[in-house]
Amino acid sequence: MKADFLEVRRTKFILIAKALIGGMLLVFNFFLSLSGIIEGFWLTMIPFTLILSWLAIATMRWALEYYKLQPKELEHRDGILFIDREIILLKNVEKIKLSQSILGRFLNYGTIKLYAPTIKQEFELKAIGNPEPFLKAIEQAVNNQKSELEIIKS
Repeated sequence: MKADFLEVRRTKFILIAKALIGGMLLVFNFFLSLSGIIEGFWLTMIPFTLILSWLAIATMRWALEYYKLQPKELEHRDGILFIDREIILLKNVEKIKLSQSILGRFLNYGTIKLYAPTIKQEFELKAIGNPEPFLKAIEQAVNNQKSELEIIKS
């Protein structure tokens, strides 16, 4: 049985970048404590705890955020404690745009923008890993809802 929805998450590159930044901050904090610039257990543990908390929250946000493409709508779900859901009806979409920077092309991620002029809304799917198949699935779902569509790739 084929599922009637497609789910996609942001690329892991963003999570890896945050982990690298957090790791660099932890190493920097460690060297400051070794060199004697930061003295005392609490002055070392407070930044360490804050950085680890920041990394844990970034990981949970990445794991809990997704875009779900259904036959008639596209849903964006985000949040840890307070969950935000944004839904756009595909019958209102008239323009689809895929944007990829040079780094995005190299690492194979991009941002897909959907524009619905009837409700004057632009819906962004940010930092999607391997965006081409998802773009084609959106295009097919929109074409099933309506016959006229403009695709722009930049």
